[in-house]
Amino acid sequence: MAELPISFAISYAYEDKEKVDPIVRILKEKYGYKNDLFYAPYEQHKLIGKDGEKTFENIFLKSKQVLVFISKFYKEKKWTRFEWDIILKRDEENRYIPIRLDDTPIVGLPSNIIHVDFERSSNEQIAEFAVRKLKEFEKSHGITTKIEYEKTVAEGKPISFLTVKESTKKFRDRAKVRPVIIPTKRTIQFIRRLGQFAPGFKAKEENIDALFGFLQDADFTTGDIPPDDVDSLRLFKSWFYKHFRRDRQIEYYSSLRPADINKHLCSIGGPVDQLFTRYGMNYDRDGLNWKPILPYIYPIKDAQEMSTKILREWKGYRWKETNWFIADRYGKPKFIPGVDKEGVLNKDYFMIIISPNTFSDKAFYNGQKHVMIAPAHGLAQLAVKDILDDDEILRQLTKVRQRTEYLQAIIEVPAKRTVYGYAPKGKFIIRAVEPLDLSDFEKVEQYKDWICKR
Repeated sequence: MAELPISFAISYAYEDKEKVDPIVRILKEKYGYKNDLFYAPYEQHKLIGKDGEKTFENIFLKSKQVLVFISKFYKEKKWTRFEWDIILKRDEENRYIPIRLDDTPIVGLPSNIIHVDFERSSNEQIAEFAVRKLKEFEKSHGITTKIEYEKTVAEGKPISFLTVKESTKKFRDRAKVRPVIIPTKRTIQFIRRLGQFAPGFKAKEENIDALFGFLQDADFTTGDIPPDDVDSLRLFKSWFYKHFRRDRQIEYYSSLRPADINKHLCSIGGPVDQLFTRYGMNYDRDGLNWKPILPYIYPIKDAQEMSTKILREWKGYRWKETNWFIADRYGKPKFIPGVDKEGVLNKDYFMIIISPNTFSDKAFYNGQKHVMIAPAHGLAQLAVKDILDDDEILRQLTKVRQRTEYLQAIIEVPAKRTVYGYAPKGKFIIRAVEPLDLSDFEKVEQYKDWICKR
């Protein structure tokens, strides 16, 4: 365990672990709190042989922030009640961040205490809120800390491709050659400058700007987040910041209220669990039927009735899901994701749509756009950064873009097994790219009317 005080301690009931896991992963992998966070499942081997009560009391009293996931299970469990009693001893001004998984009342949490509603918040939003609270606490107490990557860049530490010992061994037979260690910040600057002189760099940037430049002012939405989507959302952010504004904060909205439907929108996730994508592809409210305004769709009802299940695996998680395939506008299967001998997904399809924003008349007639990144499964979504940076794909999409503002493309994503599970690897191939006609979208009902038909 990290030396106290650590930044975050997580108090939860084991029965709620599946809900807590994604938030912890975001804190560790996106925000860099890998060695500065206490979460019991990651610390089991370190806790063995220690006085549990004394250890947990130390952790929950001295941590800078404590995230408490309150539920009926949290209230019932003996060990979580012990943790809760410790947490209530903390300074009132910085006692806890209460996250309600349900409406279970609990002694010590008055009804007037503002809490985080898990059902109305995405995992990204909860993690970001926790980090902001931590930063406020550190600022108010004069604590200046930076996560691992920030520290590395600021201090100009060596790049860890090779250690000095490894470099020396590699070049031991070359008397005049010695390993050179360049500070990380200077290396990054050099690589970026060098890239600007590479053949096609300017053309690539122009293609990206022509296709996606409007995303600089868009709102971003997502649906449910399975294990691999946490990584794909991070990869999309990385691509965005590489090519566009690094000074804006991307927030993924999962409900209508916070997103501004009158501006450009970017929806990440397929129509099965992403309502913004479901509406944008012109499905009914339940996603079972559609009106054929797009060349390609996901026949959700047909896929469910076929009961074809595939296995997915990613970073220690393995689960079953329906094999969502892509069909033409009339429902005829066209692109079916593939599996290996064990039935594990190893070939996926990536769908990207640039269409008019039909959520409101104001958005539609002001020329606002709606980008939908709608892969068949999360495997293809992990390729989002590489696909949107692929020179050949960008050239083909730009050719269509020169004829029309709107398009739909299907890209095949091969994969290879890694230590994390199957990951995108190999050549991405555009299997179809079709222009879209603005007139086809003129009669799409507004989002408010679509909701009222539930």
